Amino acid sequence: MARAIRDYYSVRLLLELISTYGFYNREDFHNLGILNQNTYDKALGSLTSALPRSALESRGSGKRKYFYIKRDYFSNRAPWLAASYFLHSAENDGVSLLLLNCLCGSPASLAQGELITRLELISSSEKDLRSLVPRRLSRLEKLGYIEKTGKLYRPAPDPLSGLNRGELTALYYLVSLYACSGFPRIPGEFLRRSMVREFFFRGEKPPKEAFLFRENCCRGVFDEELVCKLSQACRDRRLVSLTPWDGEEFQAAPLAVQLDPRINRWYLVYVNPEIRRAARVRLKNIKECTPLKEGFPEPTDAYEEIARETLSYTYLSTPGDVPPVLVEARLLLDENSYQIQQFRKEIFTGKIVRREEGIFYRALIRDPIELKPLLRSFYPYLQILPGAHNLDREIREELERMLERYGTVS
Repeated sequence: MARAIRDYYSVRLLLELISTYGFYNREDFHNLGILNQNTYDKALGSLTSALPRSALESRGSGKRKYFYIKRDYFSNRAPWLAASYFLHSAENDGVSLLLLNCLCGSPASLAQGELITRLELISSSEKDLRSLVPRRLSRLEKLGYIEKTGKLYRPAPDPLSGLNRGELTALYYLVSLYACSGFPRIPGEFLRRSMVREFFFRGEKPPKEAFLFRENCCRGVFDEELVCKLSQACRDRRLVSLTPWDGEEFQAAPLAVQLDPRINRWYLVYVNPEIRRAARVRLKNIKECTPLKEGFPEPTDAYEEIARETLSYTYLSTPGDVPPVLVEARLLLDENSYQIQQFRKEIFTGKIVRREEGIFYRALIRDPIELKPLLRSFYPYLQILPGAHNLDREIREELERMLERYGTVS
């Protein structure tokens, strides 16, 4: 009897390896230390119960039997990818999963009564399916997973099929960017692979990758589960318990999860309700995060005001009550040069202004040291003006030490 997968993470590794490779058997998983045999049996049972029989095939027999995902890129537009992502995102909604499996596995459209009859044979749900199925079908239709024609239901057609080559290529590049460096990465990767299949179906080659990412930008940059937890807590205005890698556990009122797309770093802006102090921390520095049932002890507006007062005119550090400092630099560049266009992309605070004397960069910041990497990189092309800081002297001394030690400042 088919049963719904209640925890996708329990089968995610097995499904990923079967889908990617398709040549590991039960002993291979155990010997390689990927999954022990009991975990393999349970995960495989869940997969074979939830997936249509036509999707999961096997070769070999006995202990050497291994499973693989059947692929037919050239003649089959069946929405397995959409169904697989829905399997990941639906959590404990087993009835919706079985409905989608029935529709994807059927060559013809199905009526509501026939779907109920099939679910009564394979579902272990104790709920009244005749009242539950219409609501689930309406939800699936609203989300775009299925469509209704008269009284018949079928999987929704692939929206990619209506795009021309140029539109599909442009969307592919955008999705590749999110799949490799941004969030949400998982749906981005699902859509990217679906577009690759669409190119194959048309008899065309997928476009070459337009982005070259460092390894640390592609993997392990952030924890998607952590992003989801914090985003949900921010939306619900609920406290979380945070444990940093280098500190003790404390409670925080999360206000926003921020992404810096220039350097692919994620941050959490929060207020510590005990000391009423705001801070910004990188997500990679958070070891554990536990959402709590308690809401914010004070109104959200009060915490947002604390964050504005503490974190305004700052980016990476939390200097507290230090007043902002004006940093100005004259850019020794032509307005249309490549270097100044690159400078515009690199600045994270401040702006470029035009005066009679030339082009200047101007920024108000609490901790001038945050601007040092930027100004040091473009030091040959700018002149740092005097102010309430020592940036020019510090950068010059660093470059002199670099020249003395390495024989170059590049």
